[in-house]
Amino acid sequence: MAETKSPRASDILRHHHQGNRLAQEGRVAEAVAEWELSLREAPECASTHYNLGVAYYRRKEPAKAVGYWQKVVELEPTHPEANYALGRAYYEQGLFARARAAFEAFLRIKPNHPGALNNLGLLEAQENCLEEAVRYFHSALEINPKYAEAYYNLGTVWYEQGKFLEAIKVLNEAVDIQPDYAMAHHNLGLCYFRLGNYAEGERAFRYSQLFAPDFLPAYFNLGLLYHQWKKYEQAVASYVQAQTRGFDNALLRYHLGLAYAALSKRDEATEAWKSVLAEEPDGPLATEIRARIDRLVN
Repeated sequence: MAETKSPRASDILRHHHQGNRLAQEGRVAEAVAEWELSLREAPECASTHYNLGVAYYRRKEPAKAVGYWQKVVELEPTHPEANYALGRAYYEQGLFARARAAFEAFLRIKPNHPGALNNLGLLEAQENCLEEAVRYFHSALEINPKYAEAYYNLGTVWYEQGKFLEAIKVLNEAVDIQPDYAMAHHNLGLCYFRLGNYAEGERAFRYSQLFAPDFLPAYFNLGLLYHQWKKYEQAVASYVQAQTRGFDNALLRYHLGLAYAALSKRDEATEAWKSVLAEEPDGPLATEIRARIDRLVN
């Protein structure tokens, strides 16, 4: 009877290291094939499971990634990277209880990690526990005072609470650290808008558009700001720019109609409003729009 040969350690390591080299070269599919060969011979290798999880995550296959990272934690419960990766993946999938457990496990391994504290703050905000969220963001910033994302998240919570001045302060910290932080500029625009500081709001929305030209709410919200500022031509231009870039819905066309009406452009206003009625004849704006069209016509 022929003797079954055990895999040589050198062969297992060769496949593992070959996978690592291929991954560094950006040849992910080939790297996955090498790691899977390695895993076939050494199924309890936590580092290979972890690498496969990273590869599948980058290939937009989070379910497979999670499976590999779960195996890592089963083999090595104190594996920090796998716990952290699981927390991020669970959060992105909306599995917030599992995400919390993974980040808390990570913090038991690496206490006072600003990224994990920031992510726990996001989880608290997701559950509308805003005071707890603020506490976590502050903790992250005490450890890393240059953590732009934590400043942004703290500013977002304070905006939601109506604390616009406090939000502006920390959002400015975020853009001082990361000048091209488009979302922080956008939220600064929202804060200034709510405070009636239209010039600063305009500037912030423009920076948001500069750094993230495809973030379309910045065009719509700038249009709303211009309308409140009674700059109706600019409002129309912003709404049309949003439409041209693909941000087109009933709410935008309703506001576009308002801007045209303010400019006494009756035909354009009527056309915009009728397009809303065609799309949502019984929508929440339908009664008001019909009344506005009647007033324009009559």
